[in-house]
Amino acid sequence: MPIFNCTLLIVSYLCILKTIEKRRTMAIAGIKIEKDVRGTARYARIDLKRYGNNELLEDFFDSLEIDARKNDETTPWEEVRAELDKKFNR
Repeated sequence: MPIFNCTLLIVSYLCILKTIEKRRTMAIAGIKIEKDVRGTARYARIDLKRYGNNELLEDFFDSLEIDARKNDETTPWEEVRAELDKKFNR
C-alpha cells in the first residue's frame, strides 16, 4: 500500500474517532456529567430550574426514596386508621 493511501487511511480513522468522541461527550444544556480520576462518569448535575418539572426525573427521585426506605419498619393500615379515628374522634 503506498504511503499516501496509508496516511489518508490514518487521517480518516482519526477523524472518525474524533467524531465518535464528540458525540459521546456531547453536552446537554442544563446537565453536566462529572468524572472521577479514571475518567469514569460518577455524578450528574441537573439544573432543576430547567428540568425540575420533568415527570421522569420525579420518578427517578421517587425510586431513590423507595430504595432508601425499603428496610424501614412498616405499620399495618388498620393500626394507622385506628389511631387516626381515635385522634379525630370518629
